[in-house]
Amino acid sequence: MNTTLKKQIILDLDILERYGMLHLVSQFVELMKHQKPAFINNPIRHFAGSMPKENAEEIETIINSEFNNIEGEW
Repeated sequence: MNTTLKKQIILDLDILERYGMLHLVSQFVELMKHQKPAFINNPIRHFAGSMPKENAEEIETIINSEFNNIEGEW
């Protein structure tokens, strides 16, 4: 691991601890420890979080409106 990144994470953890949010980081770390290696080593994962929130919300809205509705009788 990049030592500069590791130092920054430690500084960030200190900040989060002051705000009483360290438990959230712990939950995330636990979740990540149990992920399948295919997810962790997936080359596409570096794109995670790169899309602006507004774009992601628009795509989610479109997907929900187009694919989560049943047309006709069942």
